Amino acid sequence: MTILDTNICVRFLRGEESVVRRLLDADENDDLRIPAMVEGELFYGVEKSERRDENREKVKSLLAFLPVCHADDETMEKFGELKAKAEAAGRRVDDADVIIAATAMRHGTLLVTGNARHFSRFDGLEIEDWR
Repeated sequence: MTILDTNICVRFLRGEESVVRRLLDADENDDLRIPAMVEGELFYGVEKSERRDENREKVKSLLAFLPVCHADDETMEKFGELKAKAEAAGRRVDDADVIIAATAMRHGTLLVTGNARHFSRFDGLEIEDWR
């Protein structure tokens, strides 16, 4: 399984050639998924946009292609651990990033992002930057 971050999904929806190619070239063995938090962030972007109907349809089309990986008890336990470690180290980390990292770590999978800096703060998280 490979977990996709919000910015990768947005780049796909905007038609960024390199990301579109990588996602469309993926085979079923890659088992690409998005965390439920990413789904929420995408719909948040829809609500802030000027072309809500058009963008909502784009997000729904993406969700038909990429299954959502929902948070379970183990994911939320990992969230608590990661957030507490970040605070103890004096780092302020957005809850959305913590949930996305926790989802990938709970499943022991790669997180594909366009912003490795945000996620490099989580020890043990496997990251691939598609920028």
